[in-house]
Amino acid sequence: MKQLTTTSPAKKFSEFLSIPDNHRIIFSGIFGNGKTTFLKSYFNKNESYLAIHVFPTNYAASKNEDVFELIKFDILYEILKYEPDLENFKFEKVYAAYLTIFNNSDSIFEPLASLFEAVPKIGKRLMSVSRLLFDFNEKIKRKIEETEDKDSDKIKAFAKTILEKAGNPYEKDLYTFLIKDLLGKAKDKNKKEKTILIIDDLDRIDPDQIFRLLNVFSVHIDIEGTENKFSFDKILFCCDASNIRRIFHNRFGVDVDFNGYFDKFYSKEIFYFDNRTEIKKSVFDILSTINPKRKRLWDKQYNRPSDTTSFLLIQYIIENMIISETFSLRQLVRLCDLTYDERIYQIRNVFRSEFTNRNVYVAVVFDFMISIYGNGETFINAVKRTQFSKTESHFCSSYDVFIPNLIMLADYQQNKFQPGIEYTDVKTKTKYSIKNIRLSPFQNTFFANVIKGDKSDWIDSIDIKELILDAFNTYSSLKGDPIHED
Repeated sequence: MKQLTTTSPAKKFSEFLSIPDNHRIIFSGIFGNGKTTFLKSYFNKNESYLAIHVFPTNYAASKNEDVFELIKFDILYEILKYEPDLENFKFEKVYAAYLTIFNNSDSIFEPLASLFEAVPKIGKRLMSVSRLLFDFNEKIKRKIEETEDKDSDKIKAFAKTILEKAGNPYEKDLYTFLIKDLLGKAKDKNKKEKTILIIDDLDRIDPDQIFRLLNVFSVHIDIEGTENKFSFDKILFCCDASNIRRIFHNRFGVDVDFNGYFDKFYSKEIFYFDNRTEIKKSVFDILSTINPKRKRLWDKQYNRPSDTTSFLLIQYIIENMIISETFSLRQLVRLCDLTYDERIYQIRNVFRSEFTNRNVYVAVVFDFMISIYGNGETFINAVKRTQFSKTESHFCSSYDVFIPNLIMLADYQQNKFQPGIEYTDVKTKTKYSIKNIRLSPFQNTFFANVIKGDKSDWIDSIDIKELILDAFNTYSSLKGDPIHED
């Protein structure tokens, strides 16, 4: 499969990052359009940034835990993967006092033991940095032992009243200090110019946790000026801004000003990630990898998939859905090398025996699209939100092939799939005839041809979306029970 290119959005994003004082970023795009993949690829290739990428969805199920307390450990874990220089780590006495007051144990990470139990994914991942944690822990133990008695009371009082305020937006606890110090060391060791914290899938966690995170980071800016939380050069929230808006209004009411609330979470403007054109370029290649098990969708032994009418119609529908954001990159990737087990359904009320969906290729296409979306209702709702173009070169070169067959299915009540007769579709005013193809792989399959006469512009008056909806509704009314094949 051809690799999905990201040149265009990467260039646009680089220009956006370089805007002066652009410290806080909302990176917005619909679910499944490749935001996470893009960000990982972009910062893996970018030598200037040390990127810390965390996913609150990993621990969103921990209802009894503060999401911000959880995210601090996740950030610390990600920083340790960069192996910051622990030899020169300056552990302040106030940190040691913190441990003696609040921990009284040998491990700096003991206070988070309850979080490991609540969040299995984080606890399990801890093993991958166990050596670093062990070395780090030994260093801290020595610092605790070095704490002088004469300083203890003063330091402990300070630590008790100022440092430990878990759950408070103004908190500055031990782990916050550790993150700041280790982040700087990781940045220096890896020779990076800047640091960025990426908080991904923000809109996929509990609403209370969403606004808890946003509030913590915004309050920090209000109190401490331009510096970001944990001293990151940039903080990026990855989400669908429209979804955040819906969640906000559902939570606080439609009359509450969303823009006034949300504006403070980004420095300049929302960055809208648009990878649709690049995704669309991959449709042909990915569809070509599909292997229909029963060879009803297409038969690779007989001809190339792209030479079949079913391929052309599926390609047209999916490409327009991608541009309309009703079909995601995630859905497309799932089709790669798919072994598609077509199901055969009886078509009722046809004056022929054993008439099935394989006798009308548009019906086979609809069944394929239903399998992608899970059910017909979800698919048809996506169709309703899709704008179908007549100007794309792909459409112009193939509409003579699949538009007549959509008309034939939509106009079934008149034609009953009877070949050899000229029909006029009442809704589109299109004249067409039906023929029965008896050559493999389209054995006993019914196709339609438009009778154009001198009308070269016959397609102009046809509403493609309405035609697809009419054809689908007709098929749904005719679709019978599945036929089991050996």
